[in-house]
Amino acid sequence: MKDTEAFILVGGASRRMGTDKSQLLIDRQTFTERISETLLKLTDSVTIVGRQAENLPSISDVYPQWGALGGLHAALTACRRDWAIVVACDLPFVTSELFLFLSSLRLDHEAVVPSSSKRAGADP
Repeated sequence: MKDTEAFILVGGASRRMGTDKSQLLIDRQTFTERISETLLKLTDSVTIVGRQAENLPSISDVYPQWGALGGLHAALTACRRDWAIVVACDLPFVTSELFLFLSSLRLDHEAVVPSSSKRAGADP
């Protein structure tokens, strides 16, 4: 997907978690590394939003007090291609198949956002 850039939002304060979610480990791999590995299967451009990264380009939040919305704003402001994939760092199980499916819906829409009727922590 040469017309797409990907961004991983890592700028949260992690107040409820008490530790930096982006650095949590699964199989000796941080959440951020795991997500970037998935995104690099789709695009050659993956950028970390919200703090410096060791081995990926990174940008700062323009409005850090805005939380995830500020990260989304920073990603879309930095995006130089037609499409952007923006993923929160606490979603380590996203798949390239999900993004390929979502990208297949682009023909009829200007934005594609997955949603769920269930909220985290809500009763079934």
